[in-house]
Amino acid sequence: MSTTRLARELRVGETTARRRLSRLMGSHVLHLRLHAEPEVLGFPIEARFRLAVPQRGLDATLRALGREPEVRSLALTSGRYNVLGYSSHRSMEDLHDFSSRAFGAADGIATETALLIRSYKRAGVTTL
Repeated sequence: MSTTRLARELRVGETTARRRLSRLMGSHVLHLRLHAEPEVLGFPIEARFRLAVPQRGLDATLRALGREPEVRSLALTSGRYNVLGYSSHRSMEDLHDFSSRAFGAADGIATETALLIRSYKRAGVTTL
């Protein structure tokens, strides 16, 4: 939303709204992010992966996956699968290469990978 609308909604002057917004961003309470559809950027293949990683290898696995450029989201979870991630790829071949590299070398990790067929809501925005 524009700062003009923000000021109107908060019932303050536009200068005050800008100053408060700047202060929130400067203190890292508020982060502004740009979200672009992966397909528009040349990554039409998206996948969700779940991993069951033994505790002894969890930190190393998360650090290694965090360095992979294809991984766009990574979280530690509870349940049978303790790692959840999302990745974007230029082709099915790239997804295969990523999966082989990222999951194939890890010892004792159970994996489940699913292709995302269509997204209906992304970054809080409905895409219907």
